[in-house]
Amino acid sequence: MNFDTPISQLMTSEVVYAEPDNKFTQIRDLFLNNNMHHLPIVKEGNLEGIISVNDIMRCYAVDAAGLSNIEDENLDQNFNIEAIMTKSPVHIAPQAGVKHAIRIFNEHNFQALPVVDLGKLVGIITLKDIVSHLAGE
Repeated sequence: MNFDTPISQLMTSEVVYAEPDNKFTQIRDLFLNNNMHHLPIVKEGNLEGIISVNDIMRCYAVDAAGLSNIEDENLDQNFNIEAIMTKSPVHIAPQAGVKHAIRIFNEHNFQALPVVDLGKLVGIITLKDIVSHLAGE
């Protein structure tokens, strides 16, 4: 078990991401089609924000409570991605060690962290990735 292993050795480097001008339904479909729980929002390679599947679910709850229907057009008109996403999310550098990532996960109760190098998104690391590493998998 190595707590000094760099995040770059554990992260997913081919990250599915969206852009701030994507429609709500495009974001929803990325979650559904890629079986993921966190989606970085990137503009010109730079990390702008992050959306979780919980953020998407909250939109459906708001829609069901206050809007007339939950059709795609209605969702796209009423939910702006920049308003939903967490802006300037906490992130980690690829050279940071596992121990540093664990501290961030514990401090913020996160499940995923974007990996950023010189402002550019280069990967994503999840709590599951860390646990698998520590379990020797």
